[in-house]
Amino acid sequence: MDTEKIQRKIDEHEIVFFDVFGTLIKRTVPEGKNVFRLVENLYDKNFSAKSDFSNKRIEAEKTAREKCTYREVNLDEIYEFLDTDTATAGILKKMELDAEAAVCIANEPLYRVFQYCLQEHKPIYIVSDMYLSSEQIENILQINGYHGYKRIYSSCDVRLTKWENGDLYKKIIQDEKLDREKILHIGNDQNADYKKAKKQGIDAFLIPEEKIFGRYYQRSNKNFTYQCMELFIGNKMLGQDNLAYELGFEVFGPILYGFTRWLLQQCEQLNLKKLFFFSRDGYLLKNSFDLMQTDIATTYFYISRKAVITPILQFDSSFQDILKHYKSWNKTFSWKYVFARFNIPDNLYEPILKKLGIDSQTEITLNDLLRSEEAKNVFAQLMPFLRINSRDQLLFLKRYMNEENFSGTLGIIDMGAGCSIEFALNELLKQTDISVTPYYLYVHAALENTDYRKKYLDSGLGNPRFNAMLRFCYMFLEIILAAPHGTVSGYTENDSRIKPVLENNEYEIPFKSTTEAQYIEILQKGALDFVQQFQQRLGKYMDFKEADALTGFKKFGITPLPEDIRLWGNFQILLDGYTNLINSPTHSSYLWHPLIFFKDMLNNVWPSGFFLKYISCRPAMNFLFDIYSTLQLLRHLGS
Repeated sequence: MDTEKIQRKIDEHEIVFFDVFGTLIKRTVPEGKNVFRLVENLYDKNFSAKSDFSNKRIEAEKTAREKCTYREVNLDEIYEFLDTDTATAGILKKMELDAEAAVCIANEPLYRVFQYCLQEHKPIYIVSDMYLSSEQIENILQINGYHGYKRIYSSCDVRLTKWENGDLYKKIIQDEKLDREKILHIGNDQNADYKKAKKQGIDAFLIPEEKIFGRYYQRSNKNFTYQCMELFIGNKMLGQDNLAYELGFEVFGPILYGFTRWLLQQCEQLNLKKLFFFSRDGYLLKNSFDLMQTDIATTYFYISRKAVITPILQFDSSFQDILKHYKSWNKTFSWKYVFARFNIPDNLYEPILKKLGIDSQTEITLNDLLRSEEAKNVFAQLMPFLRINSRDQLLFLKRYMNEENFSGTLGIIDMGAGCSIEFALNELLKQTDISVTPYYLYVHAALENTDYRKKYLDSGLGNPRFNAMLRFCYMFLEIILAAPHGTVSGYTENDSRIKPVLENNEYEIPFKSTTEAQYIEILQKGALDFVQQFQQRLGKYMDFKEADALTGFKKFGITPLPEDIRLWGNFQILLDGYTNLINSPTHSSYLWHPLIFFKDMLNNVWPSGFFLKYISCRPAMNFLFDIYSTLQLLRHLGS
C-alpha cells in the first residue's frame, strides 16, 4: 500500500473521514461470519453445548433487518430475534463483543496514515456502516491505539448508511457544519466508501482490499484455525523489518505456542502444580509457559547430560559402561572430545596419552574406542579421579535438588531428542520419593517407550514425514531453543549454596562483529511475541492442533525462502568445530558431478538451504523431499 500517495492526498484537504472495518481495522478471521464461529466454539466449550450459534446468529440478523423499519439495525435488536432464552442471549452477545475486539487489529499502513493526520492537525471523523454502536466501535479502536479523532458515526446509531445514497455523509456534514469540499474520505469499499462519498460531493481515496499473510503461508490449507492464525501473522508482521524476528514470529512462534498450550492441558489433566524446565532447551519453553500466567510453579533447573551422567560414573565397573551413558556420538571424534564429555582435565589425560604415543586430537569411532586396549588402559588410570569427582558431584547435585525443591510429584520439561538426561536421572532417582513425568517438545529415537513420558511432537520413524523433514532443518530447533548461557558441566558450592558451573556459550562467537547470540535473541523475541499476542487475542477461541503449529515450519524446513538462506547461511554452530549452516561447495561445477552435489548437500548441517542456494528450484526441492520421506517410510515398514 502506497501510504505516501495517501498522505499527499491528505495534504490537499483540511478534514479526513476514515472507514473502520477493512480500513483502520483488519479482522484476523476469513471473510464471512466467522466471528460467530469463534463465539460458538467458546460457548460450546464452556457450557458443554451444541448451540449452532453461528447459523442462529445469521438468521437473527436477517430477521431483524426484515422486521425493523430502520436503515440499519443494532446489535441489541439483532439479539431480540436470536432463537434462545434471554439469559443465554446476554451471554452470547457479551461473547460476540469480546470476540470482535479479539479479532480486530490495527491495519498497520492505515495506522501510520491516521497518525500522520494527527501530526498535521487534521480533524478526523470515523464513519462506519455497522450494527455495532459508536461506543462499541470506540472500544475496538482504542484497544488498537486509535485516539484523537473528533467523533464516531455508526449507521446503527443514526439509522442512515453510506452504502445506499451516502446519507450518513450528509448527516455528518450537517451535524458538524463541515465544508464538503474540504473533506477527504478514506475507505476500502468501492460503492460505500468511494462512489457514494463522491455522490455527496466528498473527495475519496479507495484503498485496496488486501489479505495479508505470512511469508510461509500455504494457500491450499483451508483449515479455519490455520486461516485465522495466518491472517493474524500477516497483519502483525506488517511494519516489521527484521527477517530473524519475522521467522521467529511466523515459523517458530506457532510451534512454541502449540507446545505450551499442550503442556498446560497436560498439567490440568494430571493436576501438576510444579514444573522444572531443564537448561538449556527449557529456557525459551519456560519463558513461553510463564506468559500463560497460570498458578503452576515453574523453575529453571540447571542440568545437562554431563552434569547428571558424572554423578553416576562411580557405579560403573568398566570404561565401556562409562561410554554407554551417552546415547549419541558423532561418526568420528577426537580423544580430547571423549575426555571433555566426562569433565576430565587436560593435565590428567595428556601425560597418559603421551606415554602411549596418542595425540589427543586423533580421530576415532565409537566402535574402535569400545574395542581399544589403549582406551581401557587410559580409563583404568583415570578411574580414581572419576570416582572421587563422581561422588563429589552426586553430593552437590542432591543438595541442588533439595535447594530447588526438586521433590514430590513434578514434571520435567526438555527438548527430548534421545532422552539422555532422563535415563541418567532415573538412575539417580530410583531410591527417592521423587515422581517425575517428562514432557518433551519432541522425542527422537528414544531407546524405549514409556507410559509416563509425554511428547508433543513425534519425530521417530513412526512419523516418517516429520522425521524426514528434521533431516533437512533439525538444527533450527536447536538454535531457537538455545539459552543465553553455556552448558552445565557440573556444580560447585558458593556462599553455602550450590551453583552450576557453566561452560562458554558456543553462540557467543568472539570473532564476529554481529554474534550468533544476537540473532537467536531476536528470533526468540519473535516467537515469544507470537505466543503472548496470539494467546491474548485468539487463544481461548480455538483448538490449536499439531498440524496448525507445524505448517509454517514444514514449509520453511523443506523450501526456505532466498532471503532466509542469505541471512542464515553463514550462521555458525559448534559441532566438532565451528561450521556454517551452509558450507561452501567442494566442486567448481556440479552440473557434470551431481553425485558430488548430493553428497555435499547431505554433509551440510542445513541440506535444504544448501540445495536451494545452488539450485534455486523449490519444486525440485519438494520432489527430493518426497523421495527421501518415502524411503524413510519404506525403511520404517521394513523394520
